[in-house]
Amino acid sequence: MNRTNATYESYWQGKLFEMEGMWNKYIQPCFIVSAIVTNSLPLFIFNRSRFNCVSIGFYLKVLCCQNLLFMLLVYFPSWIATIFQLNDIENLTDWGCLLYRFVASVFQYTGPWIVVAMSVDRYIAIWHPVSAADRTTVFMAKIAIAIIYVAMVWLSVHELWFSRLKEGKCLPDIDLLEVVIWTNITGFVKGSLPLLVLLLFGVSIIVGLIVKGAAPSSNSNRPSADLTNSVVALAECKEIFMHIRRTLCGYRSIDSEVKLLRRNSTCIVELENGREFATAVV
Repeated sequence: MNRTNATYESYWQGKLFEMEGMWNKYIQPCFIVSAIVTNSLPLFIFNRSRFNCVSIGFYLKVLCCQNLLFMLLVYFPSWIATIFQLNDIENLTDWGCLLYRFVASVFQYTGPWIVVAMSVDRYIAIWHPVSAADRTTVFMAKIAIAIIYVAMVWLSVHELWFSRLKEGKCLPDIDLLEVVIWTNITGFVKGSLPLLVLLLFGVSIIVGLIVKGAAPSSNSNRPSADLTNSVVALAECKEIFMHIRRTLCGYRSIDSEVKLLRRNSTCIVELENGREFATAVV
């Protein structure tokens, strides 16, 4: 009986290993190419469309650029390491570990706050239409993006000091109490807080649309308010969905997230980036 169970388990382990090899060799490259295309096309289209002159278009272009960088700096090297059975880049040297965790932390948590900025933009446009012309400009969007990146760099800078190689793996130094406390605080600010803010502004935007309706665009060169609001709604739904997925998966660090992504790899990139391509086509 034990021999039968061992044979059955060994058979399925071999099948899973074979399927994972086929996934890494044939399917992942397709997703990588698709992710590059679905992030590159919107950059080209937005520069030639009416979204180029509005703040929402600028936010989306920043998201596209960030997704491309995140994929090339995090997902692609992990795929290369898996294909050629190499050590992950973050596990090679101490400085590589520090830099990797810092860059991954900044890029991973900037996206939700950019969507929050888009929601604030729409909230102002709906509830304060008189002052919206001055507050929802591309210049104000650039200021918001700069503030977000500075804040994320500040919240992630501890990775440069409190991460190290442990038994060949890049991990945070959880032996220090101050590291655990700071990690929990920054984790709330970078992860949970934007979800709460998104829910708050999402409800406010819905109520505003019901009560006041979408304000008509005064400039024919700008996209319609309905289209702009739809774009923001899609971004909010996507961000809430991704946050719920992360919560259910129970990851607590960049490392476990990357390990999870290695199972479904750039499928997550497609979920992250499909919105930009769909918006561009519209």
